[in-house]
Amino acid sequence: MRCYKCHKFGHGREKCRRQDPICGKCGKVGHAADSCKNDPHCVNCRGDHAASDRICPKYAEEQAILRYRAYNGGTFQQARAAVALEVAKEVRPRTYAQVTKTTRAPVASANAPDLSSKVQHDIRDREGVSRRTFPGFDHAQGWSW
Repeated sequence: MRCYKCHKFGHGREKCRRQDPICGKCGKVGHAADSCKNDPHCVNCRGDHAASDRICPKYAEEQAILRYRAYNGGTFQQARAAVALEVAKEVRPRTYAQVTKTTRAPVASANAPDLSSKVQHDIRDREGVSRRTFPGFDHAQGWSW
């Protein structure tokens, strides 16, 4: 439900608290949308489109709230809370730098043994094995049994 006085979602014109109507195209007071010559500006998401445009993310969110109520019932508040929770779970667009930035520190378990010295020791042992020669093995001919 969108108010045709302030063009915000969630209430109708009758319940609107604004005194002066706002233009649905540019979001300014003093003129109607049909006579507006300003650039479009959404009062709901602050995007570069009219408040009535269906590309508005707030419009999509309101449609999701209405769908939720249609399928699950409940109040608008409950539907808004459920949809807000789902929206928060969605992955929001991020820059490459944000995606690759490490924000979590490695978790060290108090019960886990420190294996760094053992791993280094095993690596040194394996390096030595690859250089060793074994009795009965000729690199040119293989094993002599």
